[in-house]
Amino acid sequence: MVDANVQFEQIVREYWNFRLAQDPVRATELGVHLYDGVLSDRSQSKVGQYVKKEKRFLQKFKKINYKDLTDDNRIDRELALGNLYFRIKIEERHPSFRTSPTSYVEEITRGIYPLITRNFGPPEVRAQNLSKRLAATPVYLAKAKKNLKNPPKEFTQAAYLSVQGTLDFLKDAVPAFAKDVPPKARVKLNVALREASDALVDYRKFLKDDLLQRSKGRFALGKELFDILLRKVHHVHLSADDIRKLGEKELKVAKKNLAAVAKELDKTKSSSKKAKSKTPDWEALFKKYSRRVPKAERLLDVYKREVDRARKFVVTKKLFDLPAEENLQVVYTPEFARPTVPYATYLPPAPFESDQKGYFWVTSAPQSCSPAEWKQRMAFHATLQIPGVVVHETYPGRHLQTIKAGRVGRPLRYLMADSVFVEGWALYCEQLMLESNFFKDPASKLFIYRAELFRACRAIIDVGLHTGKMGFDEAVDFLASEAKLNPEDAEAEVRRYCTSPTEPLSYLIGKKMIMDLRKDYKAKKQRKFSLLDFHERVLACGPIPIGAIKKLMEL
Repeated sequence: MVDANVQFEQIVREYWNFRLAQDPVRATELGVHLYDGVLSDRSQSKVGQYVKKEKRFLQKFKKINYKDLTDDNRIDRELALGNLYFRIKIEERHPSFRTSPTSYVEEITRGIYPLITRNFGPPEVRAQNLSKRLAATPVYLAKAKKNLKNPPKEFTQAAYLSVQGTLDFLKDAVPAFAKDVPPKARVKLNVALREASDALVDYRKFLKDDLLQRSKGRFALGKELFDILLRKVHHVHLSADDIRKLGEKELKVAKKNLAAVAKELDKTKSSSKKAKSKTPDWEALFKKYSRRVPKAERLLDVYKREVDRARKFVVTKKLFDLPAEENLQVVYTPEFARPTVPYATYLPPAPFESDQKGYFWVTSAPQSCSPAEWKQRMAFHATLQIPGVVVHETYPGRHLQTIKAGRVGRPLRYLMADSVFVEGWALYCEQLMLESNFFKDPASKLFIYRAELFRACRAIIDVGLHTGKMGFDEAVDFLASEAKLNPEDAEAEVRRYCTSPTEPLSYLIGKKMIMDLRKDYKAKKQRKFSLLDFHERVLACGPIPIGAIKKLMEL
Protein backbone atom coordinates (compact mmCIF):
# COMPACT_ATOMS: atom_id res chain seq x y z
CA MET A 1 0.00 0.00 0.00
CA VAL A 2 1.33 3.45 -0.98
CA ASP A 3 2.23 5.66 1.98
CA ALA A 4 -0.17 8.63 2.25
CA ASN A 5 2.72 11.11 2.48
CA VAL A 6 4.37 9.74 -0.67
CA GLN A 7 1.04 9.90 -2.48
CA PHE A 8 0.38 13.43 -1.25
CA GLU A 9 3.79 14.70 -2.31
CA GLN A 10 3.27 13.19 -5.77
CA ILE A 11 0.00 15.11 -6.14
CA VAL A 12 1.78 18.27 -4.99
CA ARG A 13 4.40 17.82 -7.73
CA GLU A 14 1.71 17.25 -10.35
CA TYR A 15 -0.24 20.30 -9.25
CA TRP A 16 2.93 22.42 -9.09
CA ASN A 17 3.84 21.46 -12.67
CA PHE A 18 0.28 22.12 -13.84
CA ARG A 19 0.09 25.56 -12.23
CA LEU A 20 3.47 26.74 -13.54
CA ALA A 21 2.63 25.62 -17.07
CA GLN A 22 -0.75 27.35 -16.77
CA ASP A 23 0.80 30.54 -15.35
CA PRO A 24 4.25 30.97 -16.95
CA VAL A 25 4.78 34.47 -15.54
CA ARG A 26 4.29 33.18 -12.00
CA ALA A 27 6.87 30.48 -12.79
CA THR A 28 9.39 33.16 -13.76
CA GLU A 29 8.66 35.12 -10.58
CA LEU A 30 9.26 32.01 -8.46
CA GLY A 31 12.57 31.32 -10.20
CA VAL A 32 11.47 28.36 -12.36
CA HIS A 33 12.67 29.26 -15.85
CA LEU A 34 10.96 26.69 -18.05
CA TYR A 35 8.45 29.12 -19.56
CA ASP A 36 10.25 32.46 -19.63
CA GLY A 37 9.37 33.14 -23.27
CA VAL A 38 5.58 32.72 -23.15
CA LEU A 39 2.46 34.34 -21.76
CA SER A 40 -0.53 32.36 -20.51
CA ASP A 41 -3.23 31.04 -22.83
CA ARG A 42 -6.48 32.63 -21.62
CA SER A 43 -8.72 31.55 -24.46
CA GLN A 44 -12.17 30.39 -23.38
CA SER A 45 -11.48 26.73 -24.16
CA LYS A 46 -8.20 26.72 -22.19
CA VAL A 47 -9.69 28.46 -19.17
CA GLY A 48 -12.46 25.84 -19.17
CA GLN A 49 -9.85 23.08 -19.21
CA TYR A 50 -7.95 24.69 -16.33
CA VAL A 51 -11.06 24.82 -14.14
CA LYS A 52 -11.85 21.16 -14.86
CA LYS A 53 -8.29 20.14 -13.94
CA GLU A 54 -8.42 22.17 -10.73
CA LYS A 55 -11.65 20.37 -9.79
CA ARG A 56 -9.87 17.05 -10.32
CA PHE A 57 -6.92 18.17 -8.18
CA LEU A 58 -9.34 19.29 -5.47
CA GLN A 59 -10.78 15.77 -5.35
CA LYS A 60 -7.30 14.21 -5.31
CA PHE A 61 -6.27 16.29 -2.30
CA LYS A 62 -9.56 15.52 -0.55
CA LYS A 63 -9.04 11.77 -0.89
CA ILE A 64 -5.78 11.83 1.04
CA ASN A 65 -6.47 10.90 4.65
CA TYR A 66 -5.58 13.88 6.84
CA LYS A 67 -4.69 11.68 9.84
CA ASP A 68 -2.05 9.74 7.87
CA LEU A 69 0.00 12.83 6.98
CA THR A 70 2.88 14.56 8.74
CA ASP A 71 2.11 17.90 10.37
CA ASP A 72 3.68 19.84 7.48
CA ASN A 73 1.78 17.84 4.86
CA ARG A 74 -1.46 18.33 6.76
CA ILE A 75 -0.96 22.08 6.60
CA ASP A 76 -0.08 21.96 2.89
CA ARG A 77 -3.17 19.85 2.18
CA GLU A 78 -5.30 22.43 4.00
CA LEU A 79 -3.71 25.21 1.91
CA ALA A 80 -4.43 23.32 -1.30
CA LEU A 81 -8.05 22.58 -0.41
CA GLY A 82 -8.83 26.18 0.56
CA ASN A 83 -7.09 27.80 -2.39
CA LEU A 84 -8.52 25.38 -4.95
CA TYR A 85 -12.03 25.71 -3.54
CA PHE A 86 -11.92 29.51 -3.85
CA ARG A 87 -10.18 29.54 -7.26
CA ILE A 88 -12.92 27.33 -8.68
CA LYS A 89 -15.70 29.39 -7.07
CA ILE A 90 -14.36 32.70 -8.32
CA GLU A 91 -13.76 31.47 -11.87
CA GLU A 92 -17.28 30.08 -12.05
CA ARG A 93 -18.95 33.23 -10.73
CA HIS A 94 -16.57 36.05 -11.75
CA PRO A 95 -14.21 34.62 -14.39
CA SER A 96 -11.22 36.94 -14.53
CA PHE A 97 -10.63 36.36 -18.25
CA ARG A 98 -14.10 37.90 -18.81
CA THR A 99 -14.17 40.62 -16.16
CA SER A 100 -10.60 41.81 -15.48
CA PRO A 101 -9.07 43.93 -18.26
CA THR A 102 -6.31 44.96 -15.82
CA SER A 103 -5.09 41.38 -15.38
CA TYR A 104 -4.02 41.22 -19.03
CA VAL A 105 -1.90 44.37 -18.70
CA GLU A 106 -0.45 43.22 -15.38
CA GLU A 107 0.64 39.88 -16.83
CA ILE A 108 2.61 41.66 -19.57
CA THR A 109 4.34 43.95 -17.04
CA ARG A 110 4.99 41.14 -14.55
CA GLY A 111 6.31 38.93 -17.34
CA ILE A 112 8.86 41.50 -18.43
CA TYR A 113 9.95 42.84 -15.05
CA PRO A 114 11.95 39.87 -13.71
CA LEU A 115 13.62 39.23 -17.08
CA ILE A 116 15.06 42.73 -16.93
CA THR A 117 15.65 43.24 -13.22
CA ARG A 118 16.99 39.85 -12.03
CA ASN A 119 20.38 38.48 -13.04
CA PHE A 120 19.41 34.79 -13.09
CA GLY A 121 20.98 34.08 -16.48
CA PRO A 122 23.06 35.59 -19.31
CA PRO A 123 21.56 38.83 -20.73
CA GLU A 124 21.38 37.32 -24.22
CA VAL A 125 19.23 34.40 -23.00
CA ARG A 126 16.93 36.70 -21.05
CA ALA A 127 16.79 38.97 -24.13
CA GLN A 128 15.59 36.04 -26.27
CA ASN A 129 12.80 35.28 -23.82
CA LEU A 130 11.95 38.94 -23.46
CA SER A 131 11.63 39.21 -27.24
CA LYS A 132 9.33 36.18 -27.27
CA ARG A 133 7.07 37.60 -24.56
CA LEU A 134 6.89 40.97 -26.28
CA ALA A 135 6.20 39.28 -29.62
CA ALA A 136 3.37 37.29 -27.99
CA THR A 137 1.73 40.48 -26.68
CA PRO A 138 -0.34 41.43 -29.78
CA VAL A 139 -2.02 38.00 -29.97
CA TYR A 140 -2.48 37.96 -26.20
CA LEU A 141 -4.24 41.34 -26.21
CA ALA A 142 -6.33 40.38 -29.24
CA LYS A 143 -7.69 37.47 -27.17
CA ALA A 144 -8.32 39.87 -24.30
CA LYS A 145 -10.48 42.06 -26.52
CA LYS A 146 -12.45 39.00 -27.60
CA ASN A 147 -12.80 37.62 -24.06
CA LEU A 148 -13.85 40.67 -22.06
CA LYS A 149 -17.59 40.93 -21.42
CA ASN A 150 -19.27 43.49 -19.15
CA PRO A 151 -16.57 44.11 -16.52
CA PRO A 152 -17.14 46.71 -13.79
CA LYS A 153 -16.39 50.22 -15.04
CA GLU A 154 -13.89 50.62 -12.18
CA PHE A 155 -11.89 47.69 -13.59
CA THR A 156 -11.86 49.15 -17.09
CA GLN A 157 -10.81 52.57 -15.82
CA ALA A 158 -8.01 50.98 -13.80
CA ALA A 159 -6.85 49.03 -16.85
CA TYR A 160 -6.80 52.17 -18.99
CA LEU A 161 -4.49 53.92 -16.51
CA SER A 162 -2.39 50.76 -16.12
CA VAL A 163 -1.68 50.62 -19.87
CA GLN A 164 -0.02 54.04 -19.77
CA GLY A 165 2.21 52.94 -16.90
CA THR A 166 3.22 49.82 -18.83
CA LEU A 167 3.96 51.83 -21.98
CA ASP A 168 6.14 54.25 -20.00
CA PHE A 169 7.94 51.33 -18.36
CA LEU A 170 8.57 49.55 -21.67
CA LYS A 171 9.78 52.74 -23.34
CA ASP A 172 12.52 53.15 -20.73
CA ALA A 173 13.19 49.61 -19.52
CA VAL A 174 13.67 47.62 -22.71
CA PRO A 175 16.16 49.98 -24.46
CA ALA A 176 18.15 50.26 -21.22
CA PHE A 177 18.31 46.47 -20.93
CA ALA A 178 19.09 46.10 -24.67
CA LYS A 179 22.39 47.97 -24.26
CA ASP A 180 23.90 44.84 -22.69
CA VAL A 181 22.84 42.34 -25.38
CA PRO A 182 24.46 41.48 -28.74
CA PRO A 183 23.47 43.72 -31.71
CA LYS A 184 21.43 41.02 -33.50
CA ALA A 185 19.41 40.27 -30.37
CA ARG A 186 18.98 44.01 -29.83
CA VAL A 187 17.41 44.47 -33.24
CA LYS A 188 14.98 41.61 -32.61
CA LEU A 189 14.14 43.03 -29.21
CA ASN A 190 13.42 46.48 -30.62
CA VAL A 191 11.11 45.06 -33.30
CA ALA A 192 9.18 43.08 -30.67
CA LEU A 193 9.03 46.19 -28.46
CA ARG A 194 7.44 48.26 -31.24
CA GLU A 195 4.86 45.56 -31.95
CA ALA A 196 4.01 45.14 -28.28
CA SER A 197 3.76 48.91 -27.74
CA ASP A 198 1.47 49.30 -30.76
CA ALA A 199 -0.73 46.50 -29.42
CA LEU A 200 -0.93 48.19 -26.01
CA VAL A 201 -1.89 51.52 -27.59
CA ASP A 202 -4.62 49.72 -29.55
CA TYR A 203 -5.81 47.96 -26.37
CA ARG A 204 -5.98 51.29 -24.56
CA LYS A 205 -8.15 52.70 -27.36
CA PHE A 206 -10.39 49.61 -27.13
CA LEU A 207 -10.78 50.12 -23.39
CA LYS A 208 -11.78 53.77 -23.74
CA ASP A 209 -13.85 53.72 -26.92
CA ASP A 210 -15.49 50.30 -26.70
CA LEU A 211 -15.26 48.33 -23.47
CA LEU A 212 -15.91 51.27 -21.11
CA GLN A 213 -19.32 51.78 -22.70
CA ARG A 214 -20.12 48.11 -22.01
CA SER A 215 -18.68 48.03 -18.49
CA LYS A 216 -21.76 47.73 -16.30
CA GLY A 217 -20.75 44.86 -13.99
CA ARG A 218 -20.45 45.08 -10.18
CA PHE A 219 -16.98 45.12 -8.67
CA ALA A 220 -18.15 43.96 -5.23
CA LEU A 221 -17.18 40.38 -4.52
CA GLY A 222 -20.24 39.94 -2.31
CA LYS A 223 -20.38 39.01 1.37
CA GLU A 224 -20.58 35.24 0.75
CA LEU A 225 -17.45 35.05 -1.43
CA PHE A 226 -15.65 37.61 0.72
CA ASP A 227 -16.20 35.48 3.82
CA ILE A 228 -15.15 32.33 1.91
CA LEU A 229 -11.94 34.07 0.85
CA LEU A 230 -11.26 35.06 4.44
CA ARG A 231 -11.87 31.58 5.86
CA LYS A 232 -10.68 29.21 3.14
CA VAL A 233 -7.66 31.10 1.79
CA HIS A 234 -6.50 33.36 4.62
CA HIS A 235 -7.69 31.18 7.55
CA VAL A 236 -9.16 34.32 9.13
CA HIS A 237 -12.14 33.28 11.22
CA LEU A 238 -13.61 36.75 11.49
CA SER A 239 -16.65 37.78 9.49
CA ALA A 240 -16.66 40.84 7.25
CA ASP A 241 -18.71 42.62 9.92
CA ASP A 242 -16.15 41.68 12.61
CA ILE A 243 -13.35 43.14 10.50
CA ARG A 244 -15.26 46.35 9.86
CA LYS A 245 -15.84 46.79 13.61
CA LEU A 246 -12.18 46.04 14.32
CA GLY A 247 -11.13 48.59 11.69
CA GLU A 248 -13.37 51.22 13.27
CA LYS A 249 -11.96 50.44 16.71
CA GLU A 250 -8.35 50.64 15.49
CA LEU A 251 -9.10 53.88 13.66
CA LYS A 252 -10.17 55.43 16.98
CA VAL A 253 -7.06 54.04 18.69
CA ALA A 254 -4.79 55.49 15.98
CA LYS A 255 -6.46 58.90 16.28
CA LYS A 256 -6.07 58.79 20.05
CA ASN A 257 -2.38 57.87 19.72
CA LEU A 258 -1.80 60.65 17.19
CA ALA A 259 -3.48 63.18 19.47
CA ALA A 260 -1.35 62.02 22.41
CA VAL A 261 1.88 62.34 20.40
CA ALA A 262 0.82 65.79 19.16
CA LYS A 263 0.09 66.86 22.73
CA GLU A 264 3.44 65.55 23.96
CA LEU A 265 5.33 67.32 21.16
CA ASP A 266 3.39 70.49 21.81
CA LYS A 267 4.13 70.28 25.54
CA THR A 268 7.87 70.01 24.82
CA LYS A 269 7.68 72.98 22.48
CA SER A 270 5.61 75.03 24.94
CA SER A 271 7.90 74.34 27.87
CA SER A 272 10.93 75.34 25.84
CA LYS A 273 9.25 78.63 24.95
CA LYS A 274 7.62 79.02 28.39
CA ALA A 275 4.30 79.66 26.74
CA LYS A 276 0.97 77.90 26.66
CA SER A 277 0.19 76.38 23.26
CA LYS A 278 -3.23 76.02 21.69
CA THR A 279 -4.73 72.53 21.26
CA PRO A 280 -2.23 70.58 19.09
CA ASP A 281 -3.23 69.35 15.64
CA TRP A 282 -1.53 66.08 14.63
CA GLU A 283 -2.22 66.71 10.94
CA ALA A 284 -0.49 70.09 11.01
CA LEU A 285 2.47 68.54 12.84
CA PHE A 286 2.58 65.66 10.36
CA LYS A 287 2.73 68.14 7.47
CA LYS A 288 5.41 70.11 9.27
CA TYR A 289 7.66 67.09 9.81
CA SER A 290 6.95 65.83 6.28
CA ARG A 291 8.70 68.93 4.96
CA ARG A 292 11.92 67.87 6.66
CA VAL A 293 13.66 65.80 4.02
CA PRO A 294 17.28 64.89 3.31
CA LYS A 295 19.17 66.82 0.67
CA ALA A 296 18.65 65.14 -2.70
CA GLU A 297 22.32 64.23 -3.04
CA ARG A 298 22.31 62.53 0.39
CA LEU A 299 19.03 60.61 0.03
CA LEU A 300 20.58 57.23 -0.73
CA ASP A 301 23.17 57.62 2.05
CA VAL A 302 20.38 58.28 4.56
CA TYR A 303 18.51 55.14 3.48
CA LYS A 304 21.71 53.06 3.61
CA ARG A 305 22.47 54.34 7.08
CA GLU A 306 18.98 53.46 8.33
CA VAL A 307 19.12 49.99 6.72
CA ASP A 308 22.48 49.32 8.43
CA ARG A 309 21.11 50.62 11.73
CA ALA A 310 18.01 48.41 11.51
CA ARG A 311 20.08 45.34 10.61
CA LYS A 312 22.46 45.84 13.53
CA PHE A 313 19.57 46.64 15.88
CA VAL A 314 17.67 43.37 15.33
CA VAL A 315 20.85 41.36 15.94
CA THR A 316 22.06 43.35 18.95
CA LYS A 317 18.62 43.22 20.61
CA LYS A 318 18.43 39.47 19.88
CA LEU A 319 15.20 39.81 17.95
CA PHE A 320 16.31 37.69 14.95
CA ASP A 321 19.08 35.48 13.62
CA LEU A 322 20.27 36.52 10.18
CA PRO A 323 20.96 33.71 7.66
CA ALA A 324 24.51 33.52 6.33
CA GLU A 325 23.28 33.86 2.72
CA GLU A 326 21.25 36.98 3.52
CA ASN A 327 22.21 39.93 1.33
CA LEU A 328 20.54 43.26 0.63
CA GLN A 329 21.67 46.00 -1.72
CA VAL A 330 20.31 49.54 -1.35
CA VAL A 331 20.49 51.41 -4.65
CA TYR A 332 18.77 54.18 -6.53
CA THR A 333 15.86 52.92 -8.58
CA PRO A 334 17.14 52.28 -12.13
CA GLU A 335 15.91 54.94 -14.53
CA PHE A 336 13.84 52.46 -16.52
CA ALA A 337 11.81 51.45 -13.45
CA ARG A 338 11.01 54.93 -12.16
CA PRO A 339 7.66 55.16 -13.98
CA THR A 340 6.41 52.26 -11.85
CA VAL A 341 8.37 53.00 -8.65
CA PRO A 342 7.75 56.64 -7.69
CA TYR A 343 9.16 56.37 -4.15
CA ALA A 344 10.77 53.12 -2.96
CA THR A 345 10.25 49.37 -3.22
CA TYR A 346 11.77 46.07 -2.25
CA LEU A 347 12.61 43.47 -4.91
CA PRO A 348 12.78 40.02 -3.32
CA PRO A 349 14.89 37.17 -4.66
CA ALA A 350 13.00 34.23 -6.13
CA PRO A 351 12.84 31.18 -3.82
CA PHE A 352 14.08 28.82 -6.55
CA GLU A 353 17.05 30.85 -7.71
CA SER A 354 20.55 30.44 -6.26
CA ASP A 355 21.15 34.18 -5.90
CA GLN A 356 19.30 35.22 -2.74
CA LYS A 357 20.18 38.91 -2.89
CA GLY A 358 17.36 41.37 -2.29
CA TYR A 359 17.29 44.91 -3.66
CA PHE A 360 15.87 47.99 -1.99
CA TRP A 361 15.20 50.64 -4.63
CA VAL A 362 14.96 54.30 -3.66
CA THR A 363 13.55 56.86 -6.11
CA SER A 364 14.50 60.50 -5.74
CA ALA A 365 12.26 63.22 -7.17
CA PRO A 366 13.48 63.99 -10.72
CA GLN A 367 15.28 67.25 -11.44
CA SER A 368 12.64 68.07 -14.06
CA CYS A 369 9.91 68.37 -11.37
CA SER A 370 8.28 71.68 -10.70
CA PRO A 371 9.03 73.00 -7.17
CA ALA A 372 5.51 72.03 -6.02
CA GLU A 373 5.79 68.51 -7.47
CA TRP A 374 9.29 68.06 -6.05
CA LYS A 375 8.01 69.02 -2.62
CA GLN A 376 5.12 66.56 -2.87
CA ARG A 377 7.28 63.68 -4.13
CA MET A 378 10.01 64.20 -1.53
CA ALA A 379 7.49 64.26 1.34
CA PHE A 380 7.54 60.45 1.19
CA HIS A 381 11.24 60.64 2.07
CA ALA A 382 10.67 62.71 5.21
CA THR A 383 13.61 62.15 7.55
CA LEU A 384 11.34 60.77 10.27
CA GLN A 385 9.41 58.52 7.87
CA ILE A 386 12.46 56.80 6.38
CA PRO A 387 13.14 54.56 9.43
CA GLY A 388 9.57 53.19 9.29
CA VAL A 389 9.82 52.52 5.55
CA VAL A 390 13.15 50.75 6.11
CA VAL A 391 11.74 48.58 8.92
CA HIS A 392 8.70 47.66 6.80
CA GLU A 393 10.64 46.81 3.65
CA THR A 394 13.98 45.45 4.89
CA TYR A 395 14.90 44.52 8.50
CA PRO A 396 13.01 42.87 10.01
CA GLY A 397 10.20 43.31 7.47
CA ARG A 398 9.76 42.06 3.93
CA HIS A 399 13.40 41.30 3.13
CA LEU A 400 14.09 39.21 6.21
CA GLN A 401 10.73 37.43 5.94
CA THR A 402 11.38 36.63 2.26
CA ILE A 403 14.89 35.31 2.88
CA LYS A 404 13.67 33.05 5.70
CA ALA A 405 10.76 31.84 3.55
CA GLY A 406 13.18 30.96 0.75
CA ARG A 407 14.68 28.26 2.98
CA VAL A 408 11.39 26.42 3.57
CA GLY A 409 11.47 24.55 0.26
CA ARG A 410 7.78 23.51 0.21
CA PRO A 411 6.32 24.41 -3.22
CA LEU A 412 2.69 24.98 -2.21
CA ARG A 413 3.71 27.54 0.37
CA TYR A 414 5.22 29.74 -2.33
CA LEU A 415 2.42 29.16 -4.78
CA MET A 416 -0.19 30.02 -2.15
CA ALA A 417 1.66 32.73 -0.21
CA ASP A 418 -0.75 34.52 2.08
CA SER A 419 -1.05 38.32 1.91
CA VAL A 420 -2.51 38.55 5.43
CA PHE A 421 0.70 37.08 6.84
CA VAL A 422 3.12 38.81 4.45
CA GLU A 423 1.63 42.30 4.77
CA GLY A 424 0.71 41.78 8.43
CA TRP A 425 4.30 40.78 9.17
CA ALA A 426 5.68 44.04 7.77
CA LEU A 427 3.23 46.09 9.85
CA TYR A 428 3.92 43.94 12.93
CA CYS A 429 7.61 44.75 12.48
CA GLU A 430 6.86 48.47 12.72
CA GLN A 431 5.10 47.83 16.05
CA LEU A 432 7.92 45.54 17.23
CA MET A 433 10.60 48.14 16.51
CA LEU A 434 8.50 50.83 18.18
CA GLU A 435 8.24 48.65 21.31
CA SER A 436 11.99 48.02 21.16
CA ASN A 437 12.84 51.75 21.02
CA PHE A 438 14.35 51.70 17.54
CA PHE A 439 12.78 55.05 16.60
CA LYS A 440 14.89 57.75 18.24
CA ASP A 441 12.85 60.90 17.70
CA PRO A 442 9.48 61.08 19.54
CA ALA A 443 8.01 62.72 16.43
CA SER A 444 8.63 59.44 14.56
CA LYS A 445 5.50 58.15 16.27
CA LEU A 446 3.45 60.55 14.14
CA PHE A 447 4.46 58.57 11.07
CA ILE A 448 3.99 55.17 12.74
CA TYR A 449 0.50 55.97 14.03
CA ARG A 450 -0.43 57.73 10.78
CA ALA A 451 0.42 54.47 8.98
CA GLU A 452 -1.77 52.52 11.41
CA LEU A 453 -4.64 54.95 10.82
CA PHE A 454 -4.24 54.45 7.08
CA ARG A 455 -4.30 50.63 7.45
CA ALA A 456 -7.45 50.85 9.62
CA CYS A 457 -9.13 52.92 6.89
CA ARG A 458 -8.10 50.33 4.31
CA ALA A 459 -9.74 47.52 6.28
CA ILE A 460 -13.00 49.45 6.70
CA ILE A 461 -13.12 50.35 3.01
CA ASP A 462 -12.14 46.85 1.83
CA VAL A 463 -15.06 45.30 3.69
CA GLY A 464 -17.44 48.10 2.74
CA LEU A 465 -16.66 47.94 -0.98
CA HIS A 466 -16.86 44.17 -1.35
CA THR A 467 -19.95 43.61 0.77
CA GLY A 468 -21.79 46.36 -1.10
CA LYS A 469 -22.15 48.62 1.96
CA MET A 470 -19.87 51.36 0.61
CA GLY A 471 -19.83 52.83 -2.87
CA PHE A 472 -16.75 53.97 -4.79
CA ASP A 473 -17.25 57.69 -4.24
CA GLU A 474 -18.12 57.17 -0.57
CA ALA A 475 -14.89 55.20 -0.12
CA VAL A 476 -12.83 57.95 -1.78
CA ASP A 477 -14.41 60.60 0.48
CA PHE A 478 -13.82 58.44 3.56
CA LEU A 479 -10.14 57.87 2.75
CA ALA A 480 -9.60 61.55 1.97
CA SER A 481 -11.29 62.76 5.16
CA GLU A 482 -9.99 60.15 7.61
CA ALA A 483 -6.50 59.37 6.25
CA LYS A 484 -5.99 62.92 4.95
CA LEU A 485 -5.09 61.83 1.41
CA ASN A 486 -5.61 64.26 -1.43
CA PRO A 487 -8.62 63.30 -3.61
CA GLU A 488 -6.50 62.10 -6.56
CA ASP A 489 -4.43 59.72 -4.42
CA ALA A 490 -7.54 58.55 -2.57
CA GLU A 491 -9.26 57.73 -5.87
CA ALA A 492 -6.23 55.78 -7.10
CA GLU A 493 -6.11 53.82 -3.84
CA VAL A 494 -9.82 52.93 -3.90
CA ARG A 495 -9.65 51.90 -7.55
CA ARG A 496 -6.95 49.41 -6.59
CA TYR A 497 -8.98 48.13 -3.64
CA CYS A 498 -11.88 47.36 -6.03
CA THR A 499 -9.69 44.89 -7.92
CA SER A 500 -7.96 43.25 -4.91
CA PRO A 501 -10.45 42.08 -2.24
CA THR A 502 -8.88 41.30 1.18
CA GLU A 503 -5.46 42.69 0.21
CA PRO A 504 -6.14 46.12 1.78
CA LEU A 505 -7.25 44.60 5.10
CA SER A 506 -4.24 42.26 5.19
CA TYR A 507 -1.98 44.74 7.00
CA LEU A 508 -4.24 45.44 9.96
CA ILE A 509 -5.67 41.92 10.37
CA GLY A 510 -2.29 40.26 9.84
CA LYS A 511 -0.63 42.45 12.46
CA LYS A 512 -3.40 41.75 14.97
CA MET A 513 -3.22 37.99 14.37
CA ILE A 514 0.58 37.96 14.79
CA MET A 515 0.28 39.94 18.01
CA ASP A 516 -2.33 37.44 19.26
CA LEU A 517 -0.08 34.55 18.19
CA ARG A 518 2.80 36.07 20.16
CA LYS A 519 0.59 36.42 23.22
CA ASP A 520 -0.50 32.77 22.99
CA TYR A 521 3.07 31.54 22.48
CA LYS A 522 4.28 33.60 25.43
CA ALA A 523 1.57 32.07 27.63
CA LYS A 524 2.65 28.59 26.53
CA LYS A 525 6.41 29.12 27.00
CA GLN A 526 6.12 31.35 30.09
CA ARG A 527 9.63 31.97 31.47
CA LYS A 528 11.23 30.26 28.49
CA PHE A 529 9.64 32.72 26.05
CA SER A 530 11.93 34.90 23.96
CA LEU A 531 11.17 37.13 21.01
CA LEU A 532 14.06 35.56 19.09
CA ASP A 533 12.60 32.07 19.48
CA PHE A 534 9.09 33.28 18.59
CA HIS A 535 10.22 35.09 15.44
CA GLU A 536 12.38 32.22 14.22
CA ARG A 537 9.54 29.72 14.75
CA VAL A 538 7.07 31.91 12.86
CA LEU A 539 9.32 32.67 9.90
CA ALA A 540 10.41 29.02 9.57
CA CYS A 541 6.85 28.15 8.53
CA GLY A 542 7.00 30.17 5.31
CA PRO A 543 4.51 32.73 3.94
CA ILE A 544 1.39 30.83 4.95
CA PRO A 545 -1.81 31.85 6.79
CA ILE A 546 -1.31 32.74 10.45
CA GLY A 547 -3.97 30.20 11.41
CA ALA A 548 -1.82 27.49 9.82
CA ILE A 549 1.30 28.80 11.60
CA LYS A 550 -0.63 28.56 14.86
CA LYS A 551 -1.26 24.85 14.23
CA LEU A 552 2.38 24.18 13.38
CA MET A 553 3.39 25.89 16.63
CA GLU A 554 0.84 23.70 18.48
CA LEU A 555 -1.12 26.65 19.87
